[in-house]
Amino acid sequence: QTMLGSMYLFGEGVPQNYVLSHMWWNLSGHEGREKNKTLLEKKMTPQQIEEAKELARKWKSDKSKSIWQKLKGKITTLNE
Repeated sequence: QTMLGSMYLFGEGVPQNYVLSHMWWNLSGHEGREKNKTLLEKKMTPQQIEEAKELARKWKSDKSKSIWQKLKGKITTLNE
């Protein structure tokens, strides 16, 4: 996720996109992400920052739901 954030920041292999860069750094557990996000936010509008945060929240929510559905199916199978 940190690498994707960097790729979108610099447009390396993907179109440059600050919103997606910020989103991936929001999702990253990398120690340097806060510093990177702070520097990136200086190049972004408040609307772009909010959009990036919303995308990260949605990604986490959707991913959690997807994981839960997979686990729920396995738990049900084990309990039968």
